[in-house]
Amino acid sequence: MAKSLFLLLGFLYITTVSSAQNANTLFFGAKLLDTRVADHQVRQEQNIQARVGFFATDRLAMGLCLEAGRTGNEQIPFGMSFFARYYAGKKGPQTVKFFIETGAGVADHKLQSNTDLHVDNHWIKPAVYFSPGINIFPCKAVALELSPEYKYIGGGNSANRLAISAGIHIFLSEKLFKYIFPTEFHSLY
Repeated sequence: MAKSLFLLLGFLYITTVSSAQNANTLFFGAKLLDTRVADHQVRQEQNIQARVGFFATDRLAMGLCLEAGRTGNEQIPFGMSFFARYYAGKKGPQTVKFFIETGAGVADHKLQSNTDLHVDNHWIKPAVYFSPGINIFPCKAVALELSPEYKYIGGGNSANRLAISAGIHIFLSEKLFKYIFPTEFHSLY
């Protein structure tokens, strides 16, 4: 009980001190993608994305996104991309923020087979994606995210994917990092 209370108080402190979309802010999160259209066929597949990013300037973040297909996903079992995200609107805390994100990387694309033979049909191919979206901030350091995503996987047998995603992001500012880890901060800078 005491541990749970301590964790809850720590989380509440983080959400009141930290500030999102400012330079030198680190963020991390996870999203669930629900694919409805892929390769001109309507089918439902789900992928999970984990991401970490850093705000190089106010409102501009860059980072790394890892994607894994859930059980039964036939199209993209794995993907990795570097992304850039820009938050529109004025600087400062707001409850709702719109963003535009684009990324490039690689994806493991599993080609559909028309035979019953066991054939290795996985190919690592270049991939790019575009995703406009919205972040809703219930507090300063936590954002709930909703966004559509279009992904193109190039190569000989190219693929297209249109998905809807929902997720959560947590933002850790430089001020909070200095407060929690003062010795580590000064040794790094």
